[in-house]
Amino acid sequence: IVTQASLVHRLKTSSGQRATGEGVVVAVLDFGVYPHPFYVRNSYDLHIEAAEDVTSPATDDTEGHGTMHTVSVFSCAPDATVYAIKMGESPSLPFDLARSVSAKVITSTYAWNLSGHVELSDDQLIMRVLLLDLLADGRTLVLSGGNTGFIAFPAMMPEVIAVGGASVDSHENISAWED
Repeated sequence: IVTQASLVHRLKTSSGQRATGEGVVVAVLDFGVYPHPFYVRNSYDLHIEAAEDVTSPATDDTEGHGTMHTVSVFSCAPDATVYAIKMGESPSLPFDLARSVSAKVITSTYAWNLSGHVELSDDQLIMRVLLLDLLADGRTLVLSGGNTGFIAFPAMMPEVIAVGGASVDSHENISAWED
């Protein structure tokens, strides 16, 4: 349930300006996004793209996760320009596409489970270097910490913002997703 108190942080910044995401390009890296009429009805600036190795249409979002992920971004930054980028097999290609569209904020659900591991694999080291390069370019990375209690890479990197899923029931009780 959204209350007026929960919206206060979206109304104004400390300088008195509204925080709407205007002028900010956000890349949402997920497994597709359905072009729901909700986006058009609300005049959101949404561009749907696919990484080079994607073989199905970028608008195919069989589980709805990318569509929900994108709605979450617009709920916080309704005036942002959002590139919904469908991910394929390569973890680096969608990040490259996000860079090419000049995304200032990149959010991704891509994660490796590091539970039981003591070091990064070669692929994970390559990803770490890519992400550090994006950070050095001044981009903000918001990455999935996973919803099942595992140690998620790259969200466990101290340089990024790690997030997870939560839900609120009809009695306003908050719980972490456990799938």
